[in-house]
Amino acid sequence: MTTEQILRADLCRRIRQARKARGLTQEDLAEQTALSRNTIRLIELGHDVYLSTYLKVAAALEIVFPLED
Repeated sequence: MTTEQILRADLCRRIRQARKARGLTQEDLAEQTALSRNTIRLIELGHDVYLSTYLKVAAALEIVFPLED
């Protein structure tokens, strides 16, 4: 696995955990982010999406991830 794949997998896992911890369904999160439920599902399955999409979902779930130099 490449570093990019590892980071994407970690972010997708954190998104799913955060959604569930807040008691949200994929549909709830889709409505909050103006994305489709299918997009949320694809993210949680680890599919590649635009960075802006990851950021939109992470912001909605208040996920903070460190930036490394």
